[in-house]
Amino acid sequence: MARQILGLYWDEAQIQICLLRSTMAEPFVERLASFRRELDEQGQPVQDILSEIAELKEKLNLPSDSCVAALSERELMYRQVFRPFGDRRKIAATLMAELETLLPLADDQLFYDFVLTGKDAEGLNQVLTVVARSAPIRALISGLKGIGLEPELVTAPACAVAAGLKAHYDLDPVRNYIGLHLGWQESA
Repeated sequence: MARQILGLYWDEAQIQICLLRSTMAEPFVERLASFRRELDEQGQPVQDILSEIAELKEKLNLPSDSCVAALSERELMYRQVFRPFGDRRKIAATLMAELETLLPLADDQLFYDFVLTGKDAEGLNQVLTVVARSAPIRALISGLKGIGLEPELVTAPACAVAAGLKAHYDLDPVRNYIGLHLGWQESA
């Protein structure tokens, strides 16, 4: 049975949606659209984002089994760290101590993820980390649930672009690539 996944990204100027239909064979884009937000004289949205998404969901009759939402890049911090080991469990166990020195918050106030991006000249594993405070993520999840969407994943535009590139192109695992996302007030 096909599964529908609704992808959402927004900024002050527009809302972008991508509806994927995932079958056993492969996923395909069913609908891709961008909608301009109504702005006031100062260039700020007239309505809050959740109200606008709820209206679009109803107006477009957007069915979805799950939802993927992009967190604003302003809520994130990226850091490249190095490890002499490549075991993901060991990396995960050692990252928080280092990240806490950069952001003076407790473990339960941070969410983080990482990806191995290769080795440096000395043979150390390069680990790209992304860190966000948990409060904005929890607020986004509860807000989306409040309008009838079930968020399966909260991601960042840069991570979403990277995941999309990996999923749709046969990229060489040894080479480095740059993916660029340009937004109204933020780029990644």
